[in-house]
Amino acid sequence: MPDEPPSLAQVILWIARLGGYLARKRDHPPGPTVIWRGFLVLHEITMMYRIFRQNE
Repeated sequence: MPDEPPSLAQVILWIARLGGYLARKRDHPPGPTVIWRGFLVLHEITMMYRIFRQNE
């Protein structure tokens, strides 16, 4: 576990990257569509993790 939790901006960037945001130097901040796509991917990852943990 990290000493400090990540900032909200860092978490939003992680979720946006899951949604396809490239985070290049000249890119605008991620929009709601990319963040939504990232949440959908995060949801799928979470569900797969739960499924795999059931078998242990």
